[in-house]
Amino acid sequence: MGGLRTDPAIERWAHLRENTHLYFKWNQRTTRRTLFWGIAVPVGLTILSYATDAPYTTHPSYTPLLVIPPPTHTHTLTLVSILYHHCCLEE
Repeated sequence: MGGLRTDPAIERWAHLRENTHLYFKWNQRTTRRTLFWGIAVPVGLTILSYATDAPYTTHPSYTPLLVIPPPTHTHTLTLVSILYHHCCLEE
C-alpha cells in the first residue's frame, strides 16, 4: 500500500473487536443488558403486537389473508398411510 501508515489505536481496536469472545466476562452490566435485550424486548414486542392486533381482527371488514378450509373427509392422509397403500395394497 505504499505510503499508508497503520494507526496503532485502530489496530488495537480491530484486534479486540475480532477477539471479543476471548475478553468477555459476565458481570452485572452485561447480565442486565442480556436480560433486557434478550427477554424484556421480545416479550414486550409480543405483548404489544397481540394488544394492537385485536382491534383489527374483530372489525367487520376484516378478512384474513389465508383461509384454511375445514377438511371435507374424515380420513386424513399421512405420509405413512400413503406409503402403506402404495407399497402393500397394490399387489
